[in-house]
Amino acid sequence: DGRELAAQVRSAQASYEVARSAHERARKLRESQVVTEAEYERDRAAAEAARATLEGLRTRLGYTVIRAPSAGVVTEKKVEAGDVIGAQTPLFTLADLSTPVVREGISERDVVSLSSGQSAQVTLDALPGRTFPGRIRRIFPTADPQTRLVPVEVALQGEGARLARPGFLARITFALGAQEGVLLLPQSAIVGDGGVESVFVLNDSTVERRSVETGLTSQGRVQIASGLQEGEIVVITGNNRLREGAAVRVTAGPGASARPAREGAPAGGRQRGGGGS
Repeated sequence: DGRELAAQVRSAQASYEVARSAHERARKLRESQVVTEAEYERDRAAAEAARATLEGLRTRLGYTVIRAPSAGVVTEKKVEAGDVIGAQTPLFTLADLSTPVVREGISERDVVSLSSGQSAQVTLDALPGRTFPGRIRRIFPTADPQTRLVPVEVALQGEGARLARPGFLARITFALGAQEGVLLLPQSAIVGDGGVESVFVLNDSTVERRSVETGLTSQGRVQIASGLQEGEIVVITGNNRLREGAAVRVTAGPGASARPAREGAPAGGRQRGGGGS
């Protein structure tokens, strides 16, 4: 209880003042050889003990006040009054709403083209049809060991910073420049499993699951850097239900399959989705 500790601090403060005064008197009397050395040492030790008690109580009192490391808004309370907690127990979730940040993992191939301070375009699913400016605030020094993606933080600017809220789904577009003569596929053709991207390629009447390396994405299309040849037929709908070697039948329905086309990738570079904070 903070109030009880505060009372103990006041009592310890008074005791320390008394002990300190007694020690000071003993020091002067020792100089006049009125008290013995043993009497002086007794008063000195009493003053030191009183000071240590006071400092210990002040430290304990400081622990009764929880201070946030920075200004923000409490978005979640994880404990209640009277709960018994231990070290490293989360108490609150604090959100800094002054500068909303979108964090997204970027491939090793693309992250080398990015730099801190570089501009980006951000769209929020909560505000469809609108694009907001952003700027790269931080590029992490290492990649995630599971996904091999490097986290990049983009700070929203202007109106986007005012409208965004923690947890909003956001998509980031980085301008990486145009490339000519690249293979492109609809993004729906890519199947992800454990961080490995693959596609289902049609071989006569069965499908082969083939790992691919992707590059830039733009306007619903993704660059295929390796793993496919121009002209191969790839399944783009229903592929999440397929397995290696599954028998399939090509129908005349639209959008069932596609051939990777070799053409220029538009400037505008990579577009990624991420969570706002």
